[in-house]
Amino acid sequence: MFVFARFSDSPEFRGSAVSWVPILCFVAYVGCIVYCYRIQKDLNIAGLYRRGAWQVIVGAFFLNPFLLGFFIPISVLVAESSIAKRLRSNPPAPPSVVQP
Repeated sequence: MFVFARFSDSPEFRGSAVSWVPILCFVAYVGCIVYCYRIQKDLNIAGLYRRGAWQVIVGAFFLNPFLLGFFIPISVLVAESSIAKRLRSNPPAPPSVVQP
């Protein structure tokens, strides 16, 4: 523990950590936004969610990933969980099969 505390106090470590943390946060943010876009697109194609997937990309562009970036993933997860709950309580009717 003493070795790590001593190493983390060095200016070289602080400079490298300060420069890498925002970059890694941005990479994780982009991955999360891509995943949210795919979920939103699939829900829209299936007709389960009215809003388009383009709103995820626009929101990610306008919202700062370090201040309000958490809003997009949370809103997609809330929408997905409410749709899943609605489908569990009232499952859709199976499609009718027409035989030739």
